[in-house]
Amino acid sequence: MCNADTILDSGATQSMCPLNYPHLNQFIRYSQTTVAKMANQKSTLQLYGTAKYGTFEEIVADVHRPLLSEEAITGPPYNLQVIKSGPPMYEGGR
Repeated sequence: MCNADTILDSGATQSMCPLNYPHLNQFIRYSQTTVAKMANQKSTLQLYGTAKYGTFEEIVADVHRPLLSEEAITGPPYNLQVIKSGPPMYEGGR
């Protein structure tokens, strides 16, 4: 999943993938329209359901690129290590 199109987000608690992203399986669509309210308390994000990307649990949402939660992959049960290098990442709005 980690390719040039993936966003690694150290503040996200859940990973998200776009609808129809390749290699998602076990997709379970939410039975009713579901939205998440964004931090600005005005914008919303459409949530379609959940799926698996390999062993990773994903939320399927109206995003353009996969958003990989650093917290989700570095904690149990995965306990992966993230090594960051190169120029600092963009910090939106800071």
